Amino acid sequence: MPNRFWEMGAGCLLALYADPDLRSAHILNPRQPQRNVSAALLAALCGSFFLPSPWKPFTTPLVVTFTLLLILTMDSDTESHGVAKKFLRLPWMISIGLISYSLYLWHWPILVIARWTIGIHAWTIPLLSAVIVLASLASYKLVETPLRRARWAPTHQGTIGMGIALESLMAGGLFLLIQQPSNIFYTGAGDVPFNLESLSVPGTSVTVAECGRLDEKAIQRCVIKARNGQSTLHLYGDSHAGHLYPAMGKVISRTGVGLVTFNTAGNAHQPFPIISFRQRDGRKNAYLEGLPAKAKEINTFYAKVSPRMERGNIVLLSSDLYRYFDPRQPDKDSRFAEWKIAVANVAKNLEPKEIQVVVVAPFPHFRSGGGPICSPQWFRPTLSSSCFADLPLDAELNDRSEIVKELNQMQTKNLHIYDPFPLFCKARTRTCLNHAGQKVYYLDGDHLSPNSASLIADDIIPFLRKHGAQF
Repeated sequence: MPNRFWEMGAGCLLALYADPDLRSAHILNPRQPQRNVSAALLAALCGSFFLPSPWKPFTTPLVVTFTLLLILTMDSDTESHGVAKKFLRLPWMISIGLISYSLYLWHWPILVIARWTIGIHAWTIPLLSAVIVLASLASYKLVETPLRRARWAPTHQGTIGMGIALESLMAGGLFLLIQQPSNIFYTGAGDVPFNLESLSVPGTSVTVAECGRLDEKAIQRCVIKARNGQSTLHLYGDSHAGHLYPAMGKVISRTGVGLVTFNTAGNAHQPFPIISFRQRDGRKNAYLEGLPAKAKEINTFYAKVSPRMERGNIVLLSSDLYRYFDPRQPDKDSRFAEWKIAVANVAKNLEPKEIQVVVVAPFPHFRSGGGPICSPQWFRPTLSSSCFADLPLDAELNDRSEIVKELNQMQTKNLHIYDPFPLFCKARTRTCLNHAGQKVYYLDGDHLSPNSASLIADDIIPFLRKHGAQF
């Protein structure tokens, strides 16, 4: 906002000074301005708006300085000193000035809509530029000019009051549009959520948001009964349990298994089983201080459902282990040692019932990619390049090889490791990808999108069947 204020203020200075009826003709007039300095200053003024992002703090003072210097050099009746003045008085420049406010209002919504629909590419820029100019011309001639010249009320105060009333009415309409309970104005495919908390097991009440809250209805809300004779999956963990919900929907529809789940996606995660994440140096840490409350919730939920576990059930533990432990040196991480013992105890306690425990190994972590505009729609023929991400296979292997080795050493008769890594990382290409063609598998750098549901289900169903699931 400060930059915009001074940029527009600089334009006002130029406009006022260019009008002979509004300026004092010789106050700023230098005696011997150099030839064509005004043209150079005008070019410098325009160039200031295209400074690289790290230089943005300098935009405001440069714009103001160049504007004032330009006014100094333009205050001359000598033709040789009026290059910039003559340029600014060209008919097409005046026309741009007249619609400049409409251009300012229209360019941003059109660019935003384009980004979400046809995309901003080399071939769409000329089209978008034409649309912005045409919309600005139309609003200037049909809306801005008539409204500026109209008398809305007998008095000046009445006109202002009517304007405020209309603005309030428009603001209320926009608020209602934003708060609409259903997307009645959206005609695309609505099955791909834009954020982690809206991920769900399709057709059920199981969502990341609903099954991350512990209340009296949590058990009913986050339990899907199995078909006769089928196993039940117990899925616990942080947001990396939640992002498996769409895949669980595919598993359920294909096999008839049941699902019991609780996730701790949010500002404070806690892997399951519960371990201590006390701050080692005694300093306060808001993130770590939030873990005990989450630990209590997931323990309470598990305590309520674990007595009902039956032979053939499978406990699936999925957490972002990179968040909690040092993946490159897990053998030197005391917290990781504590976590391994806790997992082993869970498996040991469930062994008499022949219940299997499966730990999900880390998914590849990308530094970018995904996002709310990375799902194909009829109005979005091509996805933005920002949706796609890749990672050298060697770099990812270097990050995860030690922790995966430690995980594999944990395996026992009823404790197994499921590793989704080969689904995204191929030895043949030596690359990890967050997509296949135009299908983007990630919501962000490390959470899966619903597009991955079939990919995960195709892989995990035979794994679960191999390790005792009954379906």
